[in-house]
Amino acid sequence: MNPVIIIPTYVSGGRKGNSSDILETYDHMTPLSHQGELPRCLGSLRENGVDAPIAILVVSEAGCAAQAGEKIVEIAKHYPTLRISVITAEHEAAMHTRMSQMGLGSFLDGIALASYGAIRNLGMIYALAMGYTEAIFIDDDEIVNDPEFLEKACYGLGMLTQSDIPILIKTGYFLNKAGDYHAKLSSKWYDKKWNLQRIGFNEWIDSAMNSSRISVSNTVCGGLLAIHCEAMKRVSFDPWITRGEDLDYLLNVRMYGSEVWFDNEWRIVHRPPVRKNELIRYRQDMHRWLFENRKLEFLSSQIDLLQINAQMLEPYPGLMLGSKGEKILKGTAIKRAIGCSGKRKAYWSMARKELKNAKAYAAEECMRYFPFQHQWPEVVAMLTEDIALKGIFESTVVTSAQAEIVEDAEGETRIEEVVSIPAVADEEVQRELADFDLDLESLGLDDIDV
Repeated sequence: MNPVIIIPTYVSGGRKGNSSDILETYDHMTPLSHQGELPRCLGSLRENGVDAPIAILVVSEAGCAAQAGEKIVEIAKHYPTLRISVITAEHEAAMHTRMSQMGLGSFLDGIALASYGAIRNLGMIYALAMGYTEAIFIDDDEIVNDPEFLEKACYGLGMLTQSDIPILIKTGYFLNKAGDYHAKLSSKWYDKKWNLQRIGFNEWIDSAMNSSRISVSNTVCGGLLAIHCEAMKRVSFDPWITRGEDLDYLLNVRMYGSEVWFDNEWRIVHRPPVRKNELIRYRQDMHRWLFENRKLEFLSSQIDLLQINAQMLEPYPGLMLGSKGEKILKGTAIKRAIGCSGKRKAYWSMARKELKNAKAYAAEECMRYFPFQHQWPEVVAMLTEDIALKGIFESTVVTSAQAEIVEDAEGETRIEEVVSIPAVADEEVQRELADFDLDLESLGLDDIDV
């Protein structure tokens, strides 16, 4: 077991955040002037003794990429007991240059710090290139509250079920502020139909929570997702879906002959920022579900892939993948236009114009994943064996656990720097060190291999 924890974080130049590009619209972005939720997340990992390297992927608006990278690096430096790497737009540019040199220029959009799916693909490439055996994805607005978090994350991965089916991808569940894992239902009359999908999710998770610890999953929590290296090599995320790339990944995995599993003992606390724009989220949801419907329609024409239909995914997310999905989307938008006094015009536009835009986008973009995925294993092999690319990733290290938490007799704790001598590969430098005839034992460093 050699896991890495991967945390995407999203930074905007101002309070508004988010671009007009549907693929670069995120659930929440932290302004440069705000600290955001990332420090809380890192603090929870430290406090629970999670001993695994951490890679932070910095997603930012184009105009503030450099400042965003600098900000996250400074945050990382405040956690010297953690082993943290920060991958910024600068590293992405170097990676893309190298990919172009290797003849992989057509894959730049699919492995990048832009779009939910491409971000996760970059995380998997990083994990494989650095030799990690498991990638554990969490989100920056989550809190780890379990000292056995890492052990539970890796439980069962790489093993076989009693039916000799490999467990290569696993998800868990998140708790909300109230400590509940159910989806919250809207009390608004105009969301009655929209609530049906949440009711379906609650029905499904109740069943999974009362089942055996590991069971086949019908959903994926992208903020709590563990992927074995063998799965990372085989199946990619779809870079062209607007959001819900985690559930979409489950569909991708199934169509290519595998499964995602649910672990009802692996959890995390989700504490998103208060600020959110429900209108933007609904726009993304409209694109997301219509994209999935069109994708499954296209899948039906692919004779070499396993077929998926809405009935296979009842009670959730089957409702939104069937013929009722579009009706629910349009009907909810119309009802919100009537019931939301401050957003009537926007929701009318959703029902009339955006629905058509989403269908057009889905028809044009949904089939792009299939040739991308077809070449994914070959691309992964090329990238993860490339020394230059590994060098780029190695340059992302910010902290390397050069400190330890010390507890005194009174139970008080403090951080102390750990004295270390870096390994030296150059033979000439090794000879120069030998000439000094250092007495390592007298210095208290006799257990360090120079």
